[in-house]
Amino acid sequence: MSTHAGSGRLRGIPNSERLHIVERFTMTDPDTIAYEVRVDDPEIYTQPWAASLLLHRDSEYQMFEYACHEGNQAIELSLRGARFEERTAAAPR
Repeated sequence: MSTHAGSGRLRGIPNSERLHIVERFTMTDPDTIAYEVRVDDPEIYTQPWAASLLLHRDSEYQMFEYACHEGNQAIELSLRGARFEERTAAAPR
């Protein structure tokens, strides 16, 4: 048994070399995707199992690039900047 078959994407979730996952993404309308996954690993589970959910378009949602940064300071600096803006906006003029 391995805890990271599939190139490490399932860290902490038991799986074996016999793990087989099938994912399906189906556009059901211009603003909705039906996501379905079927997991089969006969060495871990007594039978295959499946899950599904609907993904709805959100025009307010923003995706940001994930990039490793030297020193990993991006979150700290972003929060520090946001707190500065909050203090500046709340300061009497």
